[in-house]
Amino acid sequence: VVTPKKAGVFTLTFNTNGNLSGKTDCNGFFGSYTFGSDGFIKFGPFGSTLMFCDGSQEQIFTGTIAQVDRYGVDASGNLHLLLSGNAGTVYFTKQ
Repeated sequence: VVTPKKAGVFTLTFNTNGNLSGKTDCNGFFGSYTFGSDGFIKFGPFGSTLMFCDGSQEQIFTGTIAQVDRYGVDASGNLHLLLSGNAGTVYFTKQ
């Protein structure tokens, strides 16, 4: 289990045109996504700003997001990104 050191600093914003943006505890990033109504999701390559931040959890976050292949949304609108091979889940609270 990996928990962010600071709550609310890791974000994802999905645009309706297939692009997304987000923030880590260090940099901003952007990329693309495709998804299906069957729960499939795939992220395209990400670009990001290149600041160095000592103690950042950014590499853990981006490495984990790269392993996502399915998604779900609970009754409260919170996003659950499921890692391939049932390796875990990344939870995002709807803002």
